[in-house]
Amino acid sequence: MTRKRMILAPLSAVAVLLLSASAFADDDPLGVRTEFGGMPERKVAVGAILGDPTALDLKLRFDPMNAVQIRAGWAVADPYRDRVVLLADYTASFQILADRTEQHGLLTPYVGIGGKVGVRDGDYPVTVGLRVPLGLAFMIRPVPIEVFMEVVPGVHVVPNVAALVDAGIGARVYF
Repeated sequence: MTRKRMILAPLSAVAVLLLSASAFADDDPLGVRTEFGGMPERKVAVGAILGDPTALDLKLRFDPMNAVQIRAGWAVADPYRDRVVLLADYTASFQILADRTEQHGLLTPYVGIGGKVGVRDGDYPVTVGLRVPLGLAFMIRPVPIEVFMEVVPGVHVVPNVAALVDAGIGARVYF
């Protein structure tokens, strides 16, 4: 697989997901409903995460507490180094301290399960892993911006069984 294809394939997948995200868009285009801890409920967010992997981020919320986050980017720090990665995680959020943080935003820890596929030239051209994201997100009031940090333990299952640890900080803008 050429380096150009390794980069274009995940980025093309993210572009398709972004274009199809309107299927998840809320019927309320102004986002004025307040079903998410007093915050406007918006279902589609786009952003980025810095860490390992560093990636573009798309989050699709099915309801106030359940979402899928999809990422495409570049990973460097695990046993299979320097590769393009595509990640997908289901996450469940929990509201905490809603009465204390409500004025400034909404603090939501989350946990999930997902997968990671990496592609590169050379030895072990494809890697596959299972992930368990553990994170903390803060939706800033009154702007539709969410900042988050996460640590993701897991296990690579292809080509060999090996530990997987991803971590990063990021931000998303909701539409």
